[in-house]
Amino acid sequence: MNITKDTMIIGPLLGFLGGIIDVVYGTQNFLMILALGTVIGFDWITGTEAVHKDGSYASSYGIKGIKRTLMILYIPFMGHILDLAFHLDGVVTFFNLLAGGLIWHILKSGIANCSRAGWDKWISQNMLDKLSSEIEAKTTRSETRKKEIRGENE
Repeated sequence: MNITKDTMIIGPLLGFLGGIIDVVYGTQNFLMILALGTVIGFDWITGTEAVHKDGSYASSYGIKGIKRTLMILYIPFMGHILDLAFHLDGVVTFFNLLAGGLIWHILKSGIANCSRAGWDKWISQNMLDKLSSEIEAKTTRSETRKKEIRGENE
């Protein structure tokens, strides 16, 4: 095994992060948190591309996004605490209900961002039709943000 400088830094860092996830969310919830983190990453990547493409990027919005992400990660933690308080385990738990709902909501947001970014050719028309209200809401919000950036307050 070839141990490099990167391995010596990344290995302990990931080990520490895994330990924090285990303590905060519980061992049994690791895969659901991994799924939530993956969907959050997808939403951030597609959202960043969409705002750069349509010219609605503002640093204040990005800072709010960090706060929003922290709150999104806090909500399943509250579910885990409720599960511990009520001695719940299994499939139907507060944690799974909250994390699952967040995953679905954020996945819809990421797919709508794909459409705004011009990547909609990789998404089925059926999915785009089902998410048309989300896409329309994001487009309207983007137009409002562009007016604010240009100083055209209504």
